[in-house]
Amino acid sequence: MTLHDSMRTMDHPPRLPAAYWLLVRPTNGAGLVQALDDQGGTLAVFSFEEEARGFVRCWKADAEWHPRKTTPEELLHMLAWSHSTVEFVALDPLPELFSSGLINLVTMRTERFVDQLAEEATPLNA
Repeated sequence: MTLHDSMRTMDHPPRLPAAYWLLVRPTNGAGLVQALDDQGGTLAVFSFEEEARGFVRCWKADAEWHPRKTTPEELLHMLAWSHSTVEFVALDPLPELFSSGLINLVTMRTERFVDQLAEEATPLNA
């Protein structure tokens, strides 16, 4: 049994983070969900504001990019029920992965991320 397995069997079910952080820029008229790679298909999602800010500082982003707080429910809605063109989600990525073209090594398909997010958001007794 792994540590992850033993944590899942505890009396308390796993909890979603209270918030996620996305990188946005106000000049994009396409809506909130904005991909960071050249193909427009990978969304960076951060667990902490500091990680998102550090990413912007290290990644060669223009000054318009900034972190925006979002709830798990809002993120789920944006990815599952909006007309998002995001194909992949990268959780807490390092900026070097984008610049080196290796971001696909640490991404998951948006559908899988949405399924996991929805499963964790649904109470066990529902």
